[in-house]
Amino acid sequence: MIACTVAGGGGRSVVTSSVRDKFPHIQDYKAFKVPTTLDPKNILKDQLGIAFFEPSGQCISVTGLKLPGVLDDIFSYLGPLGAIFSNEIVSLCLWAPTAQKR
Repeated sequence: MIACTVAGGGGRSVVTSSVRDKFPHIQDYKAFKVPTTLDPKNILKDQLGIAFFEPSGQCISVTGLKLPGVLDDIFSYLGPLGAIFSNEIVSLCLWAPTAQKR
């Protein structure tokens, strides 16, 4: 479990204007800060969730974590994607930044 704080301070969550401009559909979502010691490339390779707790420790809500644009920003890829045809072969180039061998 990782303790997060509400972004913006004062208990009021603030999605930055640059994020609102790029992703207007999340302008009313809560924004949180995670500890700077976390390596986003490692934690983003798994499914993430967020839980809200009462001061008593009782869990009151759990939901999936939405990270629009984060994968694109951290794992950008500028190479070819899709089907590439030649006379001899068809190659398929995929972008799967969080894929893992299991």
